[in-house]
Amino acid sequence: MPMQVHMASSRDVAVLHSKEWFHLDDPDTEVLGKMLTFRLSSFIQFKDEEIFSSVGTLGQVLVGFPTKEVIQVASIQYITSPSHRNPYRATCQVQQAIPLNAKTELRIRAPASKEGDSRVSGDYNLIHVSQTISSYANLAGTITHRMFSSAAVRSLVETWAAENSARVRSFSSNFVGIVLLNDDIKTKLRHVGMVSDRKIIKVEATNKETQEKVLVGEAEVEQPVSAYIFTGQGSQEQGIGMGLYNSSPVAREVWDRVNLHFMDNYGSAITNIVRNNQKEFTVHFGGPHGKAIRQNYMPMTFESVAVDGSTTSQIFKDVTETTTSYTYCYPTGLLSAPQFTQPTLTVMC
Repeated sequence: MPMQVHMASSRDVAVLHSKEWFHLDDPDTEVLGKMLTFRLSSFIQFKDEEIFSSVGTLGQVLVGFPTKEVIQVASIQYITSPSHRNPYRATCQVQQAIPLNAKTELRIRAPASKEGDSRVSGDYNLIHVSQTISSYANLAGTITHRMFSSAAVRSLVETWAAENSARVRSFSSNFVGIVLLNDDIKTKLRHVGMVSDRKIIKVEATNKETQEKVLVGEAEVEQPVSAYIFTGQGSQEQGIGMGLYNSSPVAREVWDRVNLHFMDNYGSAITNIVRNNQKEFTVHFGGPHGKAIRQNYMPMTFESVAVDGSTTSQIFKDVTETTTSYTYCYPTGLLSAPQFTQPTLTVMC
């Protein structure tokens, strides 16, 4: 079955040229902006159920022109040793957009009345609230506020593409069709690329009944924030590493960098815990810096199965938007608490 890959950017072209199995018939041929059609045959021998003992792929790469002429611009010649997949097909498939809701239909029902939205937004344009005026203007019906359509679609992006609203860095939408009262709107979300480590999500909303496209948009979504939580390993002891801290400028610089990071982000200094191994230590959340530290505590979660079936729990359950402080406690000293043991041992490594 032929596969098509659009060379949309210089990066796409560079990736293709880097593949040892891709050979242009004329090295000067320009493929940027072209839609390439791969017509290939693969010959596969299996080593077992999951591993290929060898993969051979031969064929041609074609480009079509507005004149309906199709010419060959490259050839594919590839034979590989044991492999888990066909490298050529993997390269072609990675160029395709990734649907985020392939198994679930994302549907929005436009409200039956826009009077509530008009009161909130202050937009009393009669085409939104009066069937008579809408008919007089030769419209098919009372039109839903665009603000509603945009906000409803963005909420789907926040839920399905970002998992929470805080990760949506930007969202833009263009209205390309009319949404009437009680219309069912179907939305598709596709991950099409990356920019500065953020996911680019393409949005397309269509009228479920007429299949008319009513909204297109794009969002940039931040990667989820991760916290690495480790269990203690038992090799820590009070004062560990402090001899080298006192005698070596290089070691002292490493410890001081770790201290600065922990003070800025979590309100505690590792060397304080290492030297004193106190059983309690309180972090205060006062002032702008304290509030910023509190915001670093709140998103930390771990995976577990609760009674309601949820799979994530907050690590610092007592820390909320109104919490003024948090006290670490550990019966044998905080150096044995996982929050401090593993960072300490990491510095020692």
